[in-house]
Amino acid sequence: MRETPAISAPLPLVRPGTVTAALWVGWVYQALTFGIFFLFYIPRKQAYLDSFVKGRKVDRLLTQEELNMVINPNATLVGEVAGFVVGFAVSAFLLRQMGFGLAWARVALAVWFMFRIALSFATPSGGWILVDVLPQASVILLIFLPSSRRWFA
Repeated sequence: MRETPAISAPLPLVRPGTVTAALWVGWVYQALTFGIFFLFYIPRKQAYLDSFVKGRKVDRLLTQEELNMVINPNATLVGEVAGFVVGFAVSAFLLRQMGFGLAWARVALAVWFMFRIALSFATPSGGWILVDVLPQASVILLIFLPSSRRWFA
């Protein structure tokens, strides 16, 4: 009778430090954007919208956004919050999947962050652009370093 060799479980792969660093940067960036959006941006935007509701005289509407605020100020705010929540959810999902070592999530996260970086350059944000672009660019760089690539392969 032939004896079957015992199959040993494969050794667990240890996540490289570059991937761990990318995850830390990604999650800290997500937490900061969530906090800044809901603690600073939304209250300021709500006060601005309230000025339209209270009958602020507008001599000349410069942008489509200002026209939308006059027509329905709450819809403008709801649209911004919904867009932020969807973007936050996509980023969180991709970061979580990338943390499990899924190669498709690494590529999708890189594409998503490049899209967000392009949006950062397209919207006027003053000096905040570096705060928005640097963490995302560093995550992309870290997950495509050689040690990270071997882990995702």
